Amino acid sequence: MLKRLLILLLALMLLLPAAQADAPGSAALYLLVEQDAQGTDTPVGTAVLFQDQSTLLTTVWAAQAEGELFAVGQGGRLRITGALRPHDDSELVLLQLEAPSPAAPLSLSTQASELTVLGHQGDQVVSGLIAYPTYGYYGELPAAIFTAPAPLMPGSVLLNSYGELAGITLATHLEGINRYVALTSEEILAEFSNAGAKTDGVTWLKGFTVTPDIGQVTVDWAAALPECPEEDCVISLFFADASNPYFSYLTPEEGTSFDLCLTPGRTYDVWVQHAHGEIAITAQRPREYAITATVGETEPFSLFDYQDHEIYLGSVPLAEAETALTQKVPPLERITKDALTDPDTAIFLQVFSSYTIEETSEADLLLTLFTPEGYAFDHLGLFIFDTSLQNEDVWNVDITALFDDYTAFSPSGEMQSGDYALHYYLDGALANELRWTLE
Repeated sequence: MLKRLLILLLALMLLLPAAQADAPGSAALYLLVEQDAQGTDTPVGTAVLFQDQSTLLTTVWAAQAEGELFAVGQGGRLRITGALRPHDDSELVLLQLEAPSPAAPLSLSTQASELTVLGHQGDQVVSGLIAYPTYGYYGELPAAIFTAPAPLMPGSVLLNSYGELAGITLATHLEGINRYVALTSEEILAEFSNAGAKTDGVTWLKGFTVTPDIGQVTVDWAAALPECPEEDCVISLFFADASNPYFSYLTPEEGTSFDLCLTPGRTYDVWVQHAHGEIAITAQRPREYAITATVGETEPFSLFDYQDHEIYLGSVPLAEAETALTQKVPPLERITKDALTDPDTAIFLQVFSSYTIEETSEADLLLTLFTPEGYAFDHLGLFIFDTSLQNEDVWNVDITALFDDYTAFSPSGEMQSGDYALHYYLDGALANELRWTLE
């Protein structure tokens, strides 16, 4: 019978041989350290990669820090930029890494086997086989009770012989030496299997659908909406190209579905957020609440005898950007890193087109910047096929934000040398592209 429990405390250091830390799954282990205002690090707990390479799983006790929190392990010293509990009463927390880890994330245990405990005491790794645990309760949660070969810090984990996550340590047990209580893989799964992940009035929905189509995906959240008596509910869509270091978002004005224009041939993660008053842009997006979908490749745009007669990158002084939308923009004399990232200059895609139509109509306009690293940065707009302009439609789009986003999210903070491409799509079909190389 499980008796009184104490919150996990630091204990005297007692280490096993370092070779034991090479157990399957050990590469996903991270030491959590708190950095104070003087730059001094203090070890506070253990965390493991979980679900994806940018998310760590640990306990609330390990993540409580007054200073900045960092994870030390594969990939070096990685900054923690966000934290999210599955629900307000959860003992677990997901930590978001500023940069992805090179290690593979752990999956939950699906096979019974002997167990290895893996964690930290101070800045040293503790690892070793344990006897099969007994079972009881931690509060109302079913839990495993085991004896570790050495003292452990908060967040230490149990792995099976296949390197899968079998449990995470929550607290010490009063009876015996180095006795601990762990939440099992079944209970970890249950923690993340609610209707939605909630934090500070924000809910990430489960049960919505994402249906790929030509140049878009249709997101439908009618079956996933929570019962909410409030009148200030806000539904927002978050989406991220799987290859990108950033995300985008929008808030549909009405309805329970939305056609989201995305770059053909790319794979995206999509989330649906329920908030109050306004979108919660900085809320941590749990990986397990995303749906992944690939947008199919499309044929070139062929409607209305559409064709471009000239296409180039142009620029004007930033102060003239708004008025330049209604006139022809002069071309860049030379495409260079400095020209594309000059803070006092607005960059435009300038196009001269013709088409044949009987009445004015509209099409979704999507511009995508492809970079040498394989990133894709999008800009969504609207193209109007105007009967009065069909013989010579001179139009442009301010794409300064594409280059600003790229440099903001690039690890180096600047544009890389190599080959670039700017595609523009009409209703999901490729209308044209512009390519250049930066030295």
